[in-house]
Amino acid sequence: MDTEVSRLLNFAYFYLRFRPRTESEMLQYLEKKAKKFSYSENSSNKTLKKLIDQKLIDDSQFVVWFVEIRGSSKKKSVAYLKNELRVRGVSSDVIGAYFEENFIDEDESALKALRSQWRRINREDLPVGRQGKRKRFEKAAAFLQRKGFGYSIIKRAIAEIEEKE
Repeated sequence: MDTEVSRLLNFAYFYLRFRPRTESEMLQYLEKKAKKFSYSENSSNKTLKKLIDQKLIDDSQFVVWFVEIRGSSKKKSVAYLKNELRVRGVSSDVIGAYFEENFIDEDESALKALRSQWRRINREDLPVGRQGKRKRFEKAAAFLQRKGFGYSIIKRAIAEIEEKE
């Protein structure tokens, strides 16, 4: 193994200490380091190949980790999660395969997300009656839309919470 690859491997190990990475993220990082130290482009590809062989880089495992972390803590829609994964360079095939095998109940996710904010949404100075109800709906819908949920899911979640009030 040449010195360029071993140095890039050390950079890669350091980069992986913080969280798992996708192939795309790691390649961008390695290319940036290779350019900074005037290494050949081929050395960053060799380094990435070694990391894949060592099973330190695996996009399908990254998707599992990412959905577990992001989906459980932040309660995002499936569409939002898919988009975040695409931005990180995961291929659509890997993303599609994961979501075909693992069902995520978006209605439940939207309901949990809304419950966490309902007191804040409902507490604000809202007019009494029909106008207040409409304003509360608009605020709740805007919150859930920012999380990536569709209108039908938003409507069901708000109706369920208002029903329990």
